[in-house]
Amino acid sequence: KKYIQNNIQMADNKNQNRSRNRRKRQHSDDRNNKEHPAKKSFSPKYQPPSDAALALSASLKNLSSKKRLRETLNLYNDASNDDVRDSHHGSIVVDCCARCGAVEEGEKIIQNMKESGMQVSVQANTALLKGYAHSGQMAKGFELYASMCHSKGECHFE
Repeated sequence: KKYIQNNIQMADNKNQNRSRNRRKRQHSDDRNNKEHPAKKSFSPKYQPPSDAALALSASLKNLSSKKRLRETLNLYNDASNDDVRDSHHGSIVVDCCARCGAVEEGEKIIQNMKESGMQVSVQANTALLKGYAHSGQMAKGFELYASMCHSKGECHFE
């Protein structure tokens, strides 16, 4: 009799645990279905980059890694890339300029991006900041860093 009662008790405990686990999973699923703040940046209008944009990125990264500044600038400025070029490509070129010590060229790229209405990314500004640091232009670097912090509303110095 005790053996049967123990088996019944164990079965009841298993069923209770299963129910509890099911409720936990359901609660977890409900929590996971809420939109995460980071996911808001991807709107339904988001389109993945075109094959041409990906090819341009790969070519620019390849030239940049080899510090071939003139070729990188020529490819970036080539008229055939006018419909493809975006801020991501600009940041790759600014990084190449910084790596090659051509900070003025990087500044020109960023200025052209602003004039064409392109949003200058954090990556492009960070690459320019790196160029300032490598070339010893600390005042310009500090000014850029302060403007980046200020644009985020996180400026704790003036």
